[in-house]
Amino acid sequence: MNWNLRPDQWDQLDEATAPAGTVLLQAGDVSSRMLVLVEGEIAIQAEGTVVARLREPGTIVGEMAGLLGSPRTATAVAMTDVVYRTVDDVVSLMEERPDVGMAVARTLAHRLNLVQSYLADVRRQYADRSDQLGAVETVLAALSSAPSVDIDPGSDREREPNI
Repeated sequence: MNWNLRPDQWDQLDEATAPAGTVLLQAGDVSSRMLVLVEGEIAIQAEGTVVARLREPGTIVGEMAGLLGSPRTATAVAMTDVVYRTVDDVVSLMEERPDVGMAVARTLAHRLNLVQSYLADVRRQYADRSDQLGAVETVLAALSSAPSVDIDPGSDREREPNI
């Protein structure tokens, strides 16, 4: 199933274009801005590594940082000339447009489901290890049961995040 926004859900959003190579969203920035891809290709880069290439019209980009009010964890770069729609305040849009809110919620649920499936597979692979890879099970168990907290990047020793 395609969890992206349908054209009728983005048609009232402001349209923009960007040439290939343009940084659309920057890791570390804090904003409530979200993008919806209309055409072209966007690469999502985390710490210099491309983690996703987005080509499907209606794909949502930047919603997590917008919803959480936290620094972006990845950079979105136009790989080709792109056409996209912009949302300056994702929370307000979701409150005004429940259909968009549901599309964003479904997208996030779908992504979370993929990550949980992957983590379950990793747990199975390393469950019987007694070396440092055996710690994967302990770390993943702790992460999966951790309560929701405000994110404070960096550490007590290093207040600025290493992004």
